[in-house]
Amino acid sequence: MLFTPVPASLVLSLVLLMPAVAHAEFTLSGQVMRVLGPDTIEVRGPGEVLYRVHLRGTAPGDPDHPAAFETETRLISELVGRHVTLTNVTGSGTQLEAVVHYGQEDFNRELIEDGMLRFDDETAEPGLVYDYTTAEDKARMRALGVWRPMEPRETPPPPALPAHPLAEPQGGWQFRPAGPGS
Repeated sequence: MLFTPVPASLVLSLVLLMPAVAHAEFTLSGQVMRVLGPDTIEVRGPGEVLYRVHLRGTAPGDPDHPAAFETETRLISELVGRHVTLTNVTGSGTQLEAVVHYGQEDFNRELIEDGMLRFDDETAEPGLVYDYTTAEDKARMRALGVWRPMEPRETPPPPALPAHPLAEPQGGWQFRPAGPGS
């Protein structure tokens, strides 16, 4: 095998560009195929490729809270089968994070404002932090969704244990004096 020498400047420029390419944001359109969790959907994009898409800037609440089920139900009813546009897309391969739009609406912000999801500043697009924070504050003030107090669960009393054969009789022990006929 023969190796062709590569100028060091070309290698250096490629190395410097790699992180920028890996983290570049782009836009993608496709059809929502299914809901994978309260903040994750599967989208069929160009070329029939299936993408796992985390709703950027969002985080689910307590999985035991009724809002978690309500969120998944809403995602199914409003998104499955619909054509969406994903903006501010980051990630690689088929694992993406994006802001979901159908029509002109930022669906991520809508879910946060309705209390279906919490705001997650670690995955949020910097330009959307104010909008998402404001949306979360509205939901929190109105005690919607994940901000709604959970109903205390009634703990049923433990089941009655069967009587032990040596246990005290129901009427209690009765003392009978020992006598000549006992």
